Amino acid sequence: MNMEKMLKDTQDAHLNATWGGSIYALEELRRHIDIQINKYKELQGNTDIGKTLNNIQEKANEQKRI
Repeated sequence: MNMEKMLKDTQDAHLNATWGGSIYALEELRRHIDIQINKYKELQGNTDIGKTLNNIQEKANEQKRI
């Protein structure tokens, strides 16, 4: 095996591992963000303060349309 091919193969393997790790990390981050979004949507729809704030926002949006 020549040295140039060995170095290229090593670099390719390293880049593949780096990219694979980056993809995994970003997918985990997306999963965590989705969980947090759902948590806050539930709070917004199921708690008294969330319902009150939704009503206030709806009224404010209605006034903007007028």
